[in-house]
Amino acid sequence: MKSFNYEQYFSMNFFSVFNYKTLIDYINDQNALKLHIDSFEFVNEKGQVVELQGERKNVWYHNTKSDIFNAIDIMNNQLIVYMTTIVESAIDDFFCCIFIKEPNRMLSLRDQECLGFSFSDFLKYNSKEEYINEIATRASSYCNSGRIMNVIRRIKDVTGLVIEESLIKVLIEITNLRNEIVHEGKQHEITYEILKVYSNTIDILLRVLSSKLHDLQIDIIDNGNLLGFIEIDYEEFFEEVE
Repeated sequence: MKSFNYEQYFSMNFFSVFNYKTLIDYINDQNALKLHIDSFEFVNEKGQVVELQGERKNVWYHNTKSDIFNAIDIMNNQLIVYMTTIVESAIDDFFCCIFIKEPNRMLSLRDQECLGFSFSDFLKYNSKEEYINEIATRASSYCNSGRIMNVIRRIKDVTGLVIEESLIKVLIEITNLRNEIVHEGKQHEITYEILKVYSNTIDILLRVLSSKLHDLQIDIIDNGNLLGFIEIDYEEFFEEVE
């Protein structure tokens, strides 16, 4: 039986933003930044290492600092892509766990042709369970495809789980940013505060999905007992978002 690896998704989400904050703190520490830049070796056109003095050193410091912050701007945008990957992976896993444990839930899908049932395919597998796992994987990919609103609708169709509108609003914002970054090559001004809100959103989503799986008696990997399956405080979360 397949388990939902909450612990993995939690760690991916938590440490990405935590480590990012550590980097930002370091970059904004003028002494640390100066030591880092001063450790660079400047090589002239003859290949000789020289020590910069006066105005030339100030220009080198300014340009290097600008390059570092430009790199941070790129990282900010790529963290959005990474965060949406966590969401997509977790939702795919969510569906797969459910379909493997209760294959009849696949009958609730509006487009069952996506499953690709085939008797000839079935004969290739050693057991009914193996084939169900294959079909469950196909169904999960289908349910997790397309616009985020379609994915959320399928979560409701399959499990009856209704996700709060305020949570959906932030998920839409994240996925729209991701699409613009990946497909349109746009770069957005994204601060740590914005990334923290998105990270909190993902944390709540992971808890909501885990809670539903817990209700369905599906095993959840949570060795650190991070969930505890206490009631989710949406009001506190929405205050953070606002």
